[in-house]
Amino acid sequence: MRKRSERHVIRFILLVLVIGAGFFIFQYMKNNKVDNTTPVVKNEVVATSSLPAWTTKTIKEKTKTTEIDIQYPEFKTIPSLNAFILKKINQVIKDDRDLLNTAPNTDIDLTASYEVIGMRDDVMSIELTIIDFTGGGNGNHDEPYTINWDLKKNKNLEPEDLFCSTDYMNVLAPIAREKLIAELDATGDSVDDIDKGLKPDTVNWQNFAFAENGLLVIFPPYQVTAGAAGIVKILIPYDAIPGLVCLR
Repeated sequence: MRKRSERHVIRFILLVLVIGAGFFIFQYMKNNKVDNTTPVVKNEVVATSSLPAWTTKTIKEKTKTTEIDIQYPEFKTIPSLNAFILKKINQVIKDDRDLLNTAPNTDIDLTASYEVIGMRDDVMSIELTIIDFTGGGNGNHDEPYTINWDLKKNKNLEPEDLFCSTDYMNVLAPIAREKLIAELDATGDSVDDIDKGLKPDTVNWQNFAFAENGLLVIFPPYQVTAGAAGIVKILIPYDAIPGLVCLR
């Protein structure tokens, strides 16, 4: 009788230990739960401490005569900027379609990419690079297009809005000339090409962007050197142009 009572006590103790261990394991797993679900990512969201967040949007189309592959940014909280960018993209597509109507034997390969370069004084700089190939030896056309979006005024700023002086082209030209000669290793006729492309004409000075460490000046192919070089960019440190950048 005594042995039977001892067995009951041992079983009870074991039961209590099992229940206690089970409860401990349950609480541990509850507090240290690992989420093994796979996140669904529709777009790559990019954000830094100073730039608004955006996603990359894509337009793709492929027919017998046209191949389109365009990437552009869509900002999460700036619908007016999104509309501005999309208007530019749609105009480029329309222009190429119009070319097909006037030259039906032409094939078009249209691509576009972008870079959000930086921001200065609440003005965000974006570069669109548009490339369309229409065949032939000179059928490849690269076009840089910069947007300097004023987040406070909610509009794109023209080049003349970026500088304190209306003489900004003459101020930038000698600095750009020195850099281009050095970077392109230019001599003779090549220097003449640079000088022609840097003349103080708004047609020559259309694309600027604010990088973290300087003003980025962007030239399309053929403007300052041979077309084979493609789009040419030079960075002018802000301390080389003190007082020139004056966002209005």
